[in-house]
Amino acid sequence: MLHCSVLFTANWPYVWGTCMNHRPICAVLALFVFAAACGNRAAAANPSEVLVDVIVASVNGQPITLRELAARLPREVAAPTSLTALAANYQAMQALEAMIMERVLLLEAEARRVNVSDEEIARYMEEVATRNGMDVQGLTEALAREGKSVDQYKEQIKLDIVRSKLASNYVKATTNVTEEEVDRYLDEHPSLTSTGSSLKLRRIFISSAGRSPEQARQLLESLRDQVTDTQSFAAIAAEHSEGPEKADGGSLGLVAEKDLSPDVFDAVLSLEAGQISEIVEGASGYQLFLLEERLGTTDTEGVDERIRAEVKRELQARKFEAKLHSFFTSEILKNHTIEKKI
Repeated sequence: MLHCSVLFTANWPYVWGTCMNHRPICAVLALFVFAAACGNRAAAANPSEVLVDVIVASVNGQPITLRELAARLPREVAAPTSLTALAANYQAMQALEAMIMERVLLLEAEARRVNVSDEEIARYMEEVATRNGMDVQGLTEALAREGKSVDQYKEQIKLDIVRSKLASNYVKATTNVTEEEVDRYLDEHPSLTSTGSSLKLRRIFISSAGRSPEQARQLLESLRDQVTDTQSFAAIAAEHSEGPEKADGGSLGLVAEKDLSPDVFDAVLSLEAGQISEIVEGASGYQLFLLEERLGTTDTEGVDERIRAEVKRELQARKFEAKLHSFFTSEILKNHTIEKKI
């Protein structure tokens, strides 16, 4: 079955091509019909107003068109005008993957009866505005300066809340950690249970690869100047750190004091909870540490219960991250029919 038609809006000739079979033929015929209806594109008075639209992907039969995709791209990214151009445009392909996942999330939320109220979206906007030292009106004006509408921003907020609810309701429940798992971890890391201190540390690491040592140090110094507390340190680490622990806000988890390198040991030795170290130079860059907590053990009492609790929290966080990644990149995708045209 083949269906191609030309739709006209007030200013835009809009070619829509769909087919159950023979999609390449459909695309060709759509272009042919468009050319017949609109004449030579080169002769058009304003070629920028001409849009040839095709379906680039679908989720459960719901189409995503080239025009929709183009509208999502940043201003500085040239919108692809064909499937071939789309396939060669990395940023456009990334945007398409994001749009596909958004459709999946909304459909999954609908299937699981996960709802987001207007009140939740309003509270989210207020929190974002407050964190940035402004009110909602100021946030609205800031969005406008970036070329974003409030409605677009609210849609993004809705997706963030949906993602959070799905993660909370259907992932956290499956990430319990048993006492046996804690025992096994402590057996594999005996330095945590020996006499001495264990530290909960966070790190911001800036590599000197691709930049001079001076540039790397200056960048880390500028980041250090922005730190006001543990929360801000974690946020800056999550955004700017170049270490593998970036995804967890720079958290290194629980580290035995005796396992630290001499330079790091000296930098954190006198720190109290919530304090940050001086910049430490390493072989491949510069690093900054924040001490969250110092935990001790004694020979007579055995393993400090706080250490067990911290190990359990860390293991649960690892399980959660692994499950979360699997859930959003694999599990929910199996529940939906996704078709890409390229």
